[in-house]
Amino acid sequence: MNRIIFFVLLILFAVSCESKKIAEEKKPAETNKTAEYLAQIESKGLDLFLNPEIGKEYVFESQMNQKIMQKLDTVSNETKVFQSIVYSLKPVWKDTATLRFQAKFLEIEQKITSPMISVNASTKKQSQQPTPLDLFYSALKGKTFEFIIGRRGENLSLIGFDSLIGVVITDLSKRKEFKGVDKNLISQLISNFFNQNELQKSFEKVFEIYPKKKVNVGDNWKVEKHLNEPVPTDITNNFSLKAIHGDSLLIDFVSDVKFEKVKSKEGEPQVKEMSGRQNGSLIVNKSSGMLQSGNLNQSIRIVNQFPPSPQTNNKSVTLLTNINSNFLLKLK
Repeated sequence: MNRIIFFVLLILFAVSCESKKIAEEKKPAETNKTAEYLAQIESKGLDLFLNPEIGKEYVFESQMNQKIMQKLDTVSNETKVFQSIVYSLKPVWKDTATLRFQAKFLEIEQKITSPMISVNASTKKQSQQPTPLDLFYSALKGKTFEFIIGRRGENLSLIGFDSLIGVVITDLSKRKEFKGVDKNLISQLISNFFNQNELQKSFEKVFEIYPKKKVNVGDNWKVEKHLNEPVPTDITNNFSLKAIHGDSLLIDFVSDVKFEKVKSKEGEPQVKEMSGRQNGSLIVNKSSGMLQSGNLNQSIRIVNQFPPSPQTNNKSVTLLTNINSNFLLKLK
């Protein structure tokens, strides 16, 4: 457009000085109109949704650091949990509403320490005496599955993960370390440390961030979610677009977490109190809509009351549980 205007002005200059004068008088007005038009476009806001490049591999590292403090009367117990999963996500197909990703496990590491248990499993180095969990994670390394998700991060559905775990467990049951061990027992053991529900939740955390409307810096939006396990929970994530730096978006969020009270049967522990909160910050790529990094802090408090029984010296006992977690996700 600017080149066309330039040549028009050149022609007008060659015709007459009067025409040049008229053109120059009109030029500021046209510039003002263009600026007003661009300002109107900018005021409409940013439409943020998933738009990754098909075939490109995005490699992430997801870390969880968790401290679980439990106090039963005067006896305290602390459990520390660390888990790191490095995986790749490759978009293989998309349309106007849906995306399909291929996910691959690259590295897995897990540590659990408490007075009752000690677990240390990793695919990063070979152990001379591998534990069952070491063998499972090693078998999982390099395996792929897929999932479908909406362009605004909704309705995530895993594809083929059950059959993947089934194949891995079948292969493990043939190893000498598991000779004579029933596959169902192996499956139960594995599910205590690594299961489909937890994996799906971790992926949902990555994608449940997109507004249903266009937003500008300073705008807020909400994403609501309901969980049925381990207890019915309503989560409202309140996001705020804080800044735009080049192709990166800085987003802060605070979550309202509300637990539904579950009725316990007579003689079973009663949930007297349950509360939680979480907050964090995200950096999202404006063009692809993919998360570049994210940090989430979560705190949960649970108070259970056990009825009198021979195990509690026939008196009511209160169990206090505080769970503090930090989740870190970064694009490598």
